[in-house]
Amino acid sequence: MNYFSAINFSVIALCIATFGISATQAFGQSASEVDIQAGSGTSVRSACVSTHDCFSPNPLDVPVGTTVTWKNSDFTTHTITSVNNLCNGPHVTIQVATDTRQVDPIVMIHTSLTDTTYAKLAQIQPYAEENTNADVRRLVYEAYVSPVTKSFEVVVLEGIGHSTFSVEKTVQVKGCSVGSLFDSGTIQSGKTFEFTFSNAGTYNYFCTIHPWMTGQVIIGNTLTDSNSTLHSIIDMSQKAAIPEFGPITMVVLWISMIVILFATKLVDKSSFNPQQ
Repeated sequence: MNYFSAINFSVIALCIATFGISATQAFGQSASEVDIQAGSGTSVRSACVSTHDCFSPNPLDVPVGTTVTWKNSDFTTHTITSVNNLCNGPHVTIQVATDTRQVDPIVMIHTSLTDTTYAKLAQIQPYAEENTNADVRRLVYEAYVSPVTKSFEVVVLEGIGHSTFSVEKTVQVKGCSVGSLFDSGTIQSGKTFEFTFSNAGTYNYFCTIHPWMTGQVIIGNTLTDSNSTLHSIIDMSQKAAIPEFGPITMVVLWISMIVILFATKLVDKSSFNPQQ
């Protein structure tokens, strides 16, 4: 092997090493992690419910083929269960009419899954101004009911002698497909669940144990500067001062170093004489 052949051989080896590093790093970008926030399962009044980040980040915007890992950082168990867009739950709005002003009615929802859930008065009352002088007040309540339950019963309690109006006692939830794509089952604290999204689309999910916890994964966008969600995940993994290479990359590097060393030895033996 002459001098120029050895140089060309070394350049090819360096190109192979560079390609190996780039390829393995690119493959590494197809994995993302969603964190289940601590305290998210405490109650429907958890801070993350109003900010929609009981699952963080939410929504998660990643390319096709991404494997998403959910990590349970909470102190209680959770599930990651898919639910389609036709499902009416888990948020339920109930309107109650009452002729008493001394007390607001207690609204309970009986289901086969969660037993009894208490509805809360909505923060925004659309009939607040009308209720000021009306004989019958119209109040709006909110509750979170798992769509796994196809039907539930609304029960309104007031003081003896008072009446309630316009409450439909049985409400049906139809067109709800739960867990048809993925269902983690119970995830213990500190454990993970992962799922690979092979097709583009928008995927909604929730926790069947704590149905107020909802999330969304958007699949289909490519890796660009405008994809802030994906870039934030990648940037977090690249903050180390010293890069971390996977086993495949290390093998490529070692082979390249050996090839370059071998080519250098050949050059030394030829005494840098292009005619040899």
